[in-house]
Amino acid sequence: MSASFGDAKDVVKARAAVRSLNKLLVRGERKIRKLDKEQLLSIRKKRAQAREEARKARELEKEQASQKRRRKSDDNHIMQEGQRERRYINSRGYAYGSYTPPAPSADVSVNVSDIGSIQTADLGVSAPGVVVSAQISF
Repeated sequence: MSASFGDAKDVVKARAAVRSLNKLLVRGERKIRKLDKEQLLSIRKKRAQAREEARKARELEKEQASQKRRRKSDDNHIMQEGQRERRYINSRGYAYGSYTPPAPSADVSVNVSDIGSIQTADLGVSAPGVVVSAQISF
């Protein structure tokens, strides 16, 4: 202020300094506004991500509930299948639990070293071009 009452050169310098400071203030305010906008966008983005995560969580909960319903339905079908089979066995005259399946057939195993001594009539198969490279068990 006191410079505005002094020399003309000092007045010009003082006014230039004031204008420069005003421009600096305007640029600073502009920068602060832009930073505030960036910060606001960042906050909006975080909120949107939170909403998206909440939406995904709801979708996953729905999917989990759906899978649970399907599993229970499948379990129910398995139980019903077992009950049907038990009724079938009971209707055929088998006492439940006393039915025994037929015994498996005799063990058929062939050792590679025994290939030459096997009679084809014993197996009922004729295979002159068959080459076995390892032991086979059935």
